[in-house]
Amino acid sequence: PKLTFHMYDANYAISVLIFVVVAVIVSTLMVKLQRQMQIANKKREITSKINTIGNGFLNVSGFDEIKRYSEESLAGLTGKRVTVMLKESEREEFPNALAEWCYNQSLPCGHGECQFPGDSGLYIPIKNREKTYGVIVFDCTDWSLREEEKVYVDYTGYRSGRKERTAKELRSSNPERF
Repeated sequence: PKLTFHMYDANYAISVLIFVVVAVIVSTLMVKLQRQMQIANKKREITSKINTIGNGFLNVSGFDEIKRYSEESLAGLTGKRVTVMLKESEREEFPNALAEWCYNQSLPCGHGECQFPGDSGLYIPIKNREKTYGVIVFDCTDWSLREEEKVYVDYTGYRSGRKERTAKELRSSNPERF
């Protein structure tokens, strides 16, 4: 009979069970594939933005230009006020005590972090493996960074530190040029 689920043969029950199991497996795999595609698209977008920032660092040199470019690129990405503090010498101290702590410890602190979570600023060190070059301060009044923005911050901090390290190496190898 049409539009009924009555089976006259026991083999049909086994076939239906196999079809249901296959359908569940296929739909589960499709959901996982869709999630992976969303993640891949987000990573592609992030990589594109990071490459744009990285290419911009190729055209800057010196503390003031690095500072300006970093502030502009991070403010453009996050839409928030950003301050970049760079140290030209180890004897110099930042006017902000939390920025100085962040620099000395090479650890993030401030808004949303373990250290000084009540502060309205988020302090991220600019560093490479061996040295800290400065601190990026985000004004977190009424907001916080999303995960992808933290990726931009980490990458920009790394590029700033790497660029300044290269500039210092050039200065020390050829001082009369600078």
